[in-house]
Amino acid sequence: MQGGRKKAKWLEIEGQLNKEQIGVYAVTETHLRDLEEPPHIDNYIWEGCNRIISERRGGGVGMLIHSRAKWDRVKQTCSEHLWVSGTVGGKKTWIGVAYLWTGNNCREKNLEIVKCISTDIKEFGHDAEIILLGDMNAHIHDLDGYSDSNGKLLLDLCEQHSLEIVNVGPKCEGQITWEVGNRQSSIDYCLMTEGIYDKLREMRIDEEGINSLGSDHKRITLQMGYKTENKNLESNLGSSYLNEKQITNIAARVEEEVDKLPGKDWKYSELLHVITKEIEKEKKTISWKGKRKPKSWWNKEIRDAIEKRREASRQHRQAKKEKRPQDEVNQVWEIYLEQKSIVQKLVEAKIKGESERWMTEIREKKKAAPRIFWSHLKALGRKSVTMQQHMVDEGGNQLEGYEALGYIRKVTADSFKKVAQGIPPVSKSMQKSTTEEDVVLENFNWKKAEGKIPKRTTPGLDGVPVSLINELGHSTKEALLKAVEKCLQEREIPDSWRKSRMNLIYKGRGEKDNIRSYRPLTITSVLYRLAMQAVKLKIETWVEQNDILGELQNGFRIDRRLDDNLFVLTQCIEISKIENRPLYVAYLDITGAYDNVNQEILWDILKEVGIGDDCIQLLREIYRENTVCVEWEGISSKDSVDISKGLRQGCPLSPLLFMLYMVRMEKALEGSNIGFNLSHKQAGAMVARKLPGLFYADDIVLFADSQDDIQRLADICGREGEALGLGFSATKCGLLVFNDHEYRAK
Repeated sequence: MQGGRKKAKWLEIEGQLNKEQIGVYAVTETHLRDLEEPPHIDNYIWEGCNRIISERRGGGVGMLIHSRAKWDRVKQTCSEHLWVSGTVGGKKTWIGVAYLWTGNNCREKNLEIVKCISTDIKEFGHDAEIILLGDMNAHIHDLDGYSDSNGKLLLDLCEQHSLEIVNVGPKCEGQITWEVGNRQSSIDYCLMTEGIYDKLREMRIDEEGINSLGSDHKRITLQMGYKTENKNLESNLGSSYLNEKQITNIAARVEEEVDKLPGKDWKYSELLHVITKEIEKEKKTISWKGKRKPKSWWNKEIRDAIEKRREASRQHRQAKKEKRPQDEVNQVWEIYLEQKSIVQKLVEAKIKGESERWMTEIREKKKAAPRIFWSHLKALGRKSVTMQQHMVDEGGNQLEGYEALGYIRKVTADSFKKVAQGIPPVSKSMQKSTTEEDVVLENFNWKKAEGKIPKRTTPGLDGVPVSLINELGHSTKEALLKAVEKCLQEREIPDSWRKSRMNLIYKGRGEKDNIRSYRPLTITSVLYRLAMQAVKLKIETWVEQNDILGELQNGFRIDRRLDDNLFVLTQCIEISKIENRPLYVAYLDITGAYDNVNQEILWDILKEVGIGDDCIQLLREIYRENTVCVEWEGISSKDSVDISKGLRQGCPLSPLLFMLYMVRMEKALEGSNIGFNLSHKQAGAMVARKLPGLFYADDIVLFADSQDDIQRLADICGREGEALGLGFSATKCGLLVFNDHEYRAK
């Protein structure tokens, strides 16, 4: 860092720590003395090794360690270096930061420092994994063409302890670690043992000085975890945003291909191939593919100016490397400084112009001004993304990269293994229904189904966005819907419909290295979702016409909503208060509701309620051989996970199927004659009515007049849930009691 007594330097570091998730941030040349510490930075702990007042000025090393990172200081008495210990990929690892002196009469001091480092490494053990980095003020032949005394000390240390110099290896991006004026060199190094080097994804040297603005040294970043492999076409298809113009271009080209073959009976796979080919072709024209979308003020003029600045920087480095005359080196350096200034002024001017344009737009759009304002604020800067680098398994081992992903994949696979469970007999509360007609899987309402899919929904592995489906020409859409309907009627489910991708999303609470702190977000193909919306419309219409669902269930039903449940709940509370009688309300949470549905029991229930064999066989086929590709923090599992139980996440049919799965429990509650008494007079006659509870898909609330009755209702839910293979989370269930003073006294 050089000159850490200046507050501005620490503010620069604090800004970097706030933007990136850095477990350990090592610094050298802090210039701190005795017990001095840098300004406090939230969520980071400082460990320093300062020079004392009597020693020459300068020097000093330290580390900022994230409060949740499990790294502990060791070897408190070392000079000009310090160590912390922790684990990387489940292996005990020691990270050290060191500073070697420069100038006259420094050899003896550096011999002392390197000898101490060598002794430390021996004490850590022969199987210890070591990461040693810092300002070594050393020159080695591989980088600078010669080796000085510090360089020889460094090479001897590497040979003695079998350490790799990362700077000269293939995993290092960049070379120059120090630059002042027209002078540059490599004097900062990272050394690693072979085992930890295998876990290194890359080492990046900030040659452009983007993260090293307050120092003549270039920041070195170590990214642990195995390097991400190239993804296949399917995963690449869904990786870039397509704007309206590009969507229109793709739709037009696909329409041309379809119109070339009038009267052709297109297969689904043929049309999908044409569509994905045109998507891939269009995405090749996106200059920022794989990167974040450019700012609104970014244009070709700025891009060209930055390229000229980079070229000037390359010319300067080349001139020094070729040892051209000093006048020529100085000349290209001045050209670089000039280009750098041009870029800075140009960017400032563009930002100012964009801000003025935005203010003008705000003034003109009076009613829409708040929306534009907040949209602008949301777009400012890049969102700070916290990347989790490791997971901790049940044994306490810290896993990184593909090792962590392999652990996540194993947990996911175990949770979706088929459970060996017999199908229970038909419940007394649920005898086989008789219906006048079956679900007819033809003449689908495609327009309504298409309208049910959110406009901004994420595309699946096939990469087809919903905006493209909406934009398709008449011939293409007619051919596509005909092909989809044929797949449903002949039960020939495309392979792309069986595949989905699952991304783990942090819940916002709990340790980020614990897999239980994440919830899965599964993305299926948009075309699959379109087909399932059409099937859902058919099934739910049949369900409502035949009164399959009871009055307790209000989730995701036609002409029903959550507000209905809230109204009933508040009315019961008011009645309890007005009539001065007790009301017991129990909230039940089903553990992993959708994931724990037993598919064989589900098919049995669908048959019980009267859904015909054709529809059940289609659903069976849809659920056959489903797989999911697990993604976590930007990397994807090499092998898919087989899904043998549960309802499909990301499928429009799942809420309806779950409500049908819960019919037995609903009927059992309705037939119990237990619940909150809502008997009333109607046309002079007393109408007996008890409300046992309400359902909203997998959320259940029970109502009763007494503690005994609420327990009986809970027992019914427990018994029926056990038969369905479902359990309840004791920590997430709750009880509210209204107007029962005796209960409160207890």
